[in-house]
Amino acid sequence: MRFPGRVWTATACATFIALGLAALVLSLPGYRPRDFLARRIESRIGALPETEVLIHVRRMTSLGDEGVTATVKLLASDRAVEAEAAEVALNEQLDAWRLLPRDDSLPRALHLAEELAALTPELSPRRRRFAAELATQLLLWPVTDTDDAEKLLTHCEQTLRAGARGSSDASPPPAILASPPLLSLPRR
Repeated sequence: MRFPGRVWTATACATFIALGLAALVLSLPGYRPRDFLARRIESRIGALPETEVLIHVRRMTSLGDEGVTATVKLLASDRAVEAEAAEVALNEQLDAWRLLPRDDSLPRALHLAEELAALTPELSPRRRRFAAELATQLLLWPVTDTDDAEKLLTHCEQTLRAGARGSSDASPPPAILASPPLLSLPRR
C-alpha cells in the first residue's frame, strides 16, 4: 500500500530544511552576495587598467560594510591610482550617507570610523591626513545614543592621533592631541 501523503510531507520537510539552511548561510557575514561581490572586486582591482579603477572602487564601496572595509584598505595601496580612487569613493559615500536617515547612516559611519582607526597607523603621511579629514567629518555625525557617540569619538580620536603623527614626521603631535581626551561622555 502506498502513502502518497507521507512522500509529499517528507519532500516538503526536506525542501523547507534546505531553504532554511540556505537562508542561514546567506545571512552570515561574508556569505551575502554583496559581500562576495565586494571581495571579488577587491581581488581584481590590482589587475584593472588605471581608467577603470575608480569605477570599480565606487561600485565596491557602495556594497556595504565589506566594500567599505576593502576601500579603506586600498588607501594603503602602493598603486597611487587605487589609493586616489579610494579617497574619491569614500568622500562620495560619506556624502551619500548624509542623505540617509540617522538610523541608517550611523552604523555605516561607525563602521567607517572603526576601519579608519585600525588602518591609519599603517598609511603614508598623505593618506593619514586624508583619514584624519574623514574622521573630522565623522565627528560631526548626528548621534543620539551615548554608547554610539563614545565609539565614534574613540575611533575618530585614534585616527586623528595617527593623522597628526603623519602631518610631519619631524615634529611631535600638537599638545592637544598628546594630552588625554578633553571630552568624555557621562556614563549611564
